[in-house]
Amino acid sequence: MSRPADATPDDPLSTPAQYVRGVGPDRAELLKKLGIETAADLLFFFPRTYEDLSDQRRIANLTAGDLQTVVGEVVEIEGRTTSGGRNLIRVVISDGSGVVEGVWFNQPFMARKFHYGQRVAFSGKPQWRFDHWQINKPRVRYLDRADPNQPDSSIVPVYPLTEGLWPDQMRRIQRRVVETFANCVAEVIPAELRQRRGLIGIDQALRQIHVPKSLAEVRQARRRLVYEEFLVLQSALALRRRDNQLNASAPVLPVTRTMDERIRRLFPFTLTGDQNRAIADICRDMARDRPMQRLLQADVGAGKTAVAVYALLLAVAHKHQAALMAPTEVLARQHWRTLQRYLAHSRVRREILTGGLPERERRRILGEIRMGAVDLVVGTQALIQKNVEFARLGLVVIDEQHRFGVSQREKIRRLGVDPHYLVMTATPI
Repeated sequence: MSRPADATPDDPLSTPAQYVRGVGPDRAELLKKLGIETAADLLFFFPRTYEDLSDQRRIANLTAGDLQTVVGEVVEIEGRTTSGGRNLIRVVISDGSGVVEGVWFNQPFMARKFHYGQRVAFSGKPQWRFDHWQINKPRVRYLDRADPNQPDSSIVPVYPLTEGLWPDQMRRIQRRVVETFANCVAEVIPAELRQRRGLIGIDQALRQIHVPKSLAEVRQARRRLVYEEFLVLQSALALRRRDNQLNASAPVLPVTRTMDERIRRLFPFTLTGDQNRAIADICRDMARDRPMQRLLQADVGAGKTAVAVYALLLAVAHKHQAALMAPTEVLARQHWRTLQRYLAHSRVRREILTGGLPERERRRILGEIRMGAVDLVVGTQALIQKNVEFARLGLVVIDEQHRFGVSQREKIRRLGVDPHYLVMTATPI
């Protein structure tokens, strides 16, 4: 991808998330739980899906349970406390063919957003209640006044969230990020190639992925971003592979039957056919004296980590060190927990190295890595700092390499004397 993770302090894309308009320190802490720390992180944090609110109907033609939109005038506003002690806000709109009641629980501020005679659009999944339609927490668009925080599209992006961060807040933040930073992202696909492949520019792609006017725009943006991800990954791997074939040598780490049996016993499940085929390819590469440069690509949840763990343990079985590197501390700790489960009954000496460690703990881990007292290290960019020295590094596994910048990728290559490399990535976007 185009995200320059090694941005300089003067690069707007390196702006800390808390200084992005609409974020602030409290929301920045919530965003950090999603692996978002900079403006660039926000730009490349894509929606997981979209809601299509273009199905607009007369109230008389509504159907239960389908996502639909109705437009009408506010004819009733009521706020009261239920018998269970909850605050209830009711807003009823009419289009002449019938009425729809929007209801909100424990959101008393909603009453202040409406007035009688106001034209609004309610979107949601209506249910028939006694003698009228009701939508619980409808999405509201105010049609009789301009609202800069309100998109003019019926296509609504849906983002992965964490507790305390609301969908509308995330959408507002992303709209502001796109307005301010989308044009700061460097274009990596030449104009001639974009024209030949029918691809839009990166600026336009980022705008359409976050603030689309139609599902066709979403498809167009996704196609551009997917193409770029494959192009960057394949180009980098091809260049590295050519260099390796000409100049580099790596430790020969063949798998034996005993090693294979011992590694497989650590998994609490049987590996699938696809996992076994990927492992076979990796084992063939690691048995050669040229550094492996292999891309392991599969959907989230398809079992890439188990394949990577097998490769890591193969290096450790040959008395070499292995490293698993992730772009964020959140992802690194997720991998660490997985490894802890798999290796609970093994003698593999393992550590996690991230930027947030206390200095005394960090010095201890660095000393053990340097002396070879650690077999397996999981970490973030902290693994590529100058004071990190491996005694005998045999394999580096890199998760989501496209999220590292150019200079960081070069530092990764200097982790050891020509170790084998395995790059993991999910299906793009």
